[in-house]
Amino acid sequence: MSRLAILWDPDGPGPRVAVKEIKAIAQAFKLDLQSLEVRGPNPDLEDALQAAKKERRQALIIVGNPLFTQHRKRIMELVTRNRLPSM
Repeated sequence: MSRLAILWDPDGPGPRVAVKEIKAIAQAFKLDLQSLEVRGPNPDLEDALQAAKKERRQALIIVGNPLFTQHRKRIMELVTRNRLPSM
């Protein structure tokens, strides 16, 4: 696996630190990391995951926060439909 995407809310509490750490790790392992930023209260999750699919990402890292907890069912539906392994 070499092409990952990270789904995150830049307005949420704490994700900037997590994203910074994930980017550093991806760089150290020479992974191609696509940043998928979405904002609430109605995040455009479908477009974000379509962008990951278009760029042929092999997996998705979801940076948890209250926004994504609120929309977790929709996120799981979209990653399943797009066959995108996620954590």
